Amino acid sequence: SKAAEAAIKKKVGGKVKVRVKTYSLTSLISGKVKSVDVHVIDPSVEGVTAGDINVSSDSPFWYNYKKSKTISRGMQTPVLMTVKAKVSEKQIAQALNSPKVTSSLRGLKLDLPGLGEEELAVLNPKVDVEGDRITLDSILAVKGASVDTGVPVKISAVPRLEGDSKILLEQLKVDSDGIVEPEKFAAFAETLLNPIIDFGRMDRKDHAFRLKSFKLEGDSVSGDGKLLLAPRGGNTKVVETVK
Repeated sequence: SKAAEAAIKKKVGGKVKVRVKTYSLTSLISGKVKSVDVHVIDPSVEGVTAGDINVSSDSPFWYNYKKSKTISRGMQTPVLMTVKAKVSEKQIAQALNSPKVTSSLRGLKLDLPGLGEEELAVLNPKVDVEGDRITLDSILAVKGASVDTGVPVKISAVPRLEGDSKILLEQLKVDSDGIVEPEKFAAFAETLLNPIIDFGRMDRKDHAFRLKSFKLEGDSVSGDGKLLLAPRGGNTKVVETVK
């Protein structure tokens, strides 16, 4: 457990607590584990702070540490993990300040007639969570342009989980002196942005994630879901299993 804590802390930082349950020393040496529970507060992934996260295995699993002639390195059996997370207003704002996050938002890329595709950037974002709404107060500008050329925009919306893979923004409102007919722009933006997150697009042969619940509480956003890790190159039907 202490070795796992040290390895995770070196990788993502933050405050780490790990509990590993094993069958025996020989099983542990071969990579067979009864269960694992990981709790990380304020980890940082590629410069983005990820809040308070708890990951625990729902079943035993086998991870091979080294490659051999008969067994490849990595997961040998699929394992379903329960994931619970909580992110504060401040951490959401910090994430939006990351180019890695903003460049992945589908709605920030517009195909303008005669100008081709223009990529927009969210500058100086401030996030407020109140009731069932999230409000983003920021400056919207063409990527790479000076903040002085941007348009101050306040956008608020009610996030909703659709199924177990998509988060949509509904009842979107836009407040900006620089935008003509903000009501029409809000309707356009809602169509353009949704789904704001689609976990299905992140599925790979060796992992998939689905969200079971998503809610706003106080000044933070929380949720829990299931993460399936599967052997690379295996025949496991990842999406069907995680559902």
